[in-house]
Amino acid sequence: MTGIGWGILDSALRMDEYRDFYAKPPAKPNEPPATLPAPEILPGEARAITRRRIVYSIALMVLLLAAASLLFLPGEKDGEGEDTDVDPTDLDFRPPRPQLASIPAAPATDSGFQLDRPPTNAPPDLPPQRMAEIMGLLREANRLMVNKEWDAAEARIRSALAQWPEMNTALRMLGALYLQRGQFDQAILILERAMRADPFNVDAFVNLAIAHMQKGELDRAEDLLLSAIELRPEISVTHINLGLLYILRGEYDQAAEHLAIAVERMPDNPSARNNLGVALFRLGRVEEARRHFLHLIARNPERAEPYFSVASTHVVDGNYAEAFEMIRRGILRCSPVEARRYLMDHDFDTIRDLPEFQAIWRELSEPRPIEMGAAQ
Repeated sequence: MTGIGWGILDSALRMDEYRDFYAKPPAKPNEPPATLPAPEILPGEARAITRRRIVYSIALMVLLLAAASLLFLPGEKDGEGEDTDVDPTDLDFRPPRPQLASIPAAPATDSGFQLDRPPTNAPPDLPPQRMAEIMGLLREANRLMVNKEWDAAEARIRSALAQWPEMNTALRMLGALYLQRGQFDQAILILERAMRADPFNVDAFVNLAIAHMQKGELDRAEDLLLSAIELRPEISVTHINLGLLYILRGEYDQAAEHLAIAVERMPDNPSARNNLGVALFRLGRVEEARRHFLHLIARNPERAEPYFSVASTHVVDGNYAEAFEMIRRGILRCSPVEARRYLMDHDFDTIRDLPEFQAIWRELSEPRPIEMGAAQ
């Protein structure tokens, strides 16, 4: 206990004994006077002493915290530094990030929100006119979600739920909206509620799995996706996300198996192609991975990411001229900030010190001049 605490305790005991804090204790008979009576502290001096003791206590706490930080920080830095030495010959490169594939807001080719059918299990007291109004709100919300107008879409969905609180389609749409906005905890709460109401709806399973994947809860996500495949194995989006989950776990054989199924059924789906290319790349099947990335370029030549993926495959093969060619083609299709982000990946560690790479990096780091015509 600090000096302040002992002072308060001593004062309390004295007040309890004499019932008057400011009264002096009675002198005991036959007791000789003290040779050096303690000086009486004035109220101002007491406050100054109290303030000094508080300052000293705070300073001591700060010093203790600083000492604790010095003890822990070196260990953290050492842990971070363990991943800095990358063997250029190793295949543990990281192509551009794998892509999630959620059930889209608009109806997809094999799944989606069914807004053109009359809903089931409606409350018995819900008149047809009110039902038509609810369906109109959800159609409008679906259109707004496609345009990424999240707030307006949420307002329409909540208006529908105010009239029919347990409407499963509205709950799944609200969960998908939270998922798109990155509100994963809210998405989980809503989608679990939807799944309890309709335990055989694959949309809720898949989007709920994605929310858990985004939170790093891969075991729970795997259970949901495997259940979704058992319910409806023909839905390709489930295989895409299960393949991504296995990529995140480093189980590339299983990832490639599920992603190959998705690519066979949806050959032009960019998420399926990209993730299959990533899985094959990790397995050392570089030529196969390159073919999938080139397919993405052929389907959408203006998308920058596949060019950097193809470049990374050429780096592994030691074909640096082709790698730089694909890098420059990718740079033309994205901003300098995005290009630097791609080039900071471990894919390009082998060529990072080459003069051509350094020249490209300097070009990306220099501000681009503003053309007079563009300014107008």
